[in-house]
Amino acid sequence: VVLMFAVSLIVVQLLMEGLDTIDREFVKVHYSSLFSCMYTLFGSLTGGFDWDDVAAPLVEMNWIVGPLFIAYIGFAMLCVLNVVTCVFVDKANQFTKTDLDNMVMEEMATREQWMKDMAQIFTEADSDGSARLEKEEFTTYIQDIRVQAYFRSIGLNIETENALAFFSLLDLDNAGSISLEDFMDGCA
Repeated sequence: VVLMFAVSLIVVQLLMEGLDTIDREFVKVHYSSLFSCMYTLFGSLTGGFDWDDVAAPLVEMNWIVGPLFIAYIGFAMLCVLNVVTCVFVDKANQFTKTDLDNMVMEEMATREQWMKDMAQIFTEADSDGSARLEKEEFTTYIQDIRVQAYFRSIGLNIETENALAFFSLLDLDNAGSISLEDFMDGCA
């Protein structure tokens, strides 16, 4: 708006100096006041007027107006509108970053809940409270249909028939028992 106002002042001033060399009707429609000049400049910038149609008669009157008009259009289109576009793009990037942060936080919360669930399963299966899950404890616990359903929900198909094979995969040191850490690492 400030740029439009400044250019309008210059154009109106130049017009006052050379009123006898230009079409008065054209001036009356497009440049008779500061407001009509600003309106014409705005229309030229936004596509309401073809800027060449409103600038060509002015160039005949004063040679400075042509380069001034081109500079105005160029500066406004390339600089000012790019700044406005950058503001919108920056806001979109901030929104995307916030969305990415939310996704990471959700994933962390899901991971934390999964770890709690696995610890709960391990604790329930560890019937003797030794903090190590024996092969017999695991195979007994896995017979519960709810436990099998939970494992299926996290992508592990563990049933009574394959419980020993799964336990053997978790028991890397062949000790016959696994720790909570071994259990979580193997189920992850």
